[in-house]
Amino acid sequence: RRYNIRENLCKNQHQSAFLEFQEFQIIPEVRDFGLALSLGQEFYRKLKEFLEKKFGKENVFLGDEAGFSCPFKNNEEALEILAELIAKYNYPLRIGLDVAASQFYQQPTTNNQQQGYYLINEKSYSAEELKNYYLKLIETYNILSIEDPFYEEGFDDFASLTADLRRFMRTIEADQRGKNISVNQRTHQRQLASILVITDDLTTTNPERLQTAINKKSGNAILIKPNQIGTLTETLNVVKLAYENNWQTVVSHRSGETMDDFIADLAVAVNAWGIKAGAPATPERLVKYERILKIQSLVQ
Repeated sequence: RRYNIRENLCKNQHQSAFLEFQEFQIIPEVRDFGLALSLGQEFYRKLKEFLEKKFGKENVFLGDEAGFSCPFKNNEEALEILAELIAKYNYPLRIGLDVAASQFYQQPTTNNQQQGYYLINEKSYSAEELKNYYLKLIETYNILSIEDPFYEEGFDDFASLTADLRRFMRTIEADQRGKNISVNQRTHQRQLASILVITDDLTTTNPERLQTAINKKSGNAILIKPNQIGTLTETLNVVKLAYENNWQTVVSHRSGETMDDFIADLAVAVNAWGIKAGAPATPERLVKYERILKIQSLVQ
């Protein structure tokens, strides 16, 4: 199964002043890529209608990656909207987050202050408090992936979140032994145990930073951006290192995209867990998804 991650809601410093998280994504959970694309487009249209009705057309804007930017009150409101629409239409979709936590991380301001903190809705969070906040969101909104949950040097904090999710998986497996639980309960527990903790700013498609993350167990997936490291050979070496250590890969676009569709070929070639190419709305985003459809038709 190859997932495609689409930004649907995004932060905009003017329209979304109360959003700290950078992207709110939907991830189709279907095996056929054509069906995944059509599901994503249908959901995008329904989301647009919902947002225009709720906020007014004049307050709904498109971000750089074609996600909608609106005057949300907080991160939870954006998540509630996605979860509500997914449930309403019974779509086989999960939610993903690109937190980009470096953007709201506050460095220590005095010599006596050992650690920085995170500022969300004018409230300060330690790394531990932020981790617990994420765990609550993951369970409440059935989140499938969380990218850059801590700042770009927070290897140990990434590791703590990853370990908690891993412990949760072991706990539910133990709880299930010999128990008569419903299919829905079992499915929900498995979903919570399969969360991807994706590194981007932490690892920057760099083998040395990835090796540090692997050693510290600071995640279980890496975002692959070829122009972060510079050459295709170096990119493939990073992918190889990830796979040798049982990490997943997600091949990603960049904010200032062009009509080039190479990342689609790359995602298929390396058998990536997913491709992240933005909302299925603008030509430079759609061309990546259409290329995967073309590849799928050639190999079937």
